[in-house]
Amino acid sequence: MTDYNIEVPRGRAHRAGRIEYSIYFALIFLIALPFALLAVPVSLALHGRFPAKGPIARARSEATAAATMIFRA
Repeated sequence: MTDYNIEVPRGRAHRAGRIEYSIYFALIFLIALPFALLAVPVSLALHGRFPAKGPIARARSEATAAATMIFRA
């Protein structure tokens, strides 16, 4: 009879480095920044007020979310 209860040691999972995350973050931030800057006049035209977040904060939060999703996959 075969014993399936033996725990086989597993190797560590590959974790991306901080530099790789920073590169992805910077690229996504640079892509998101023009769209975030465009969102300010659109919000003024549609709602008559400035958005809650400024364009830099908006691009930063979008880049953080996208880079995090890339590295969790």
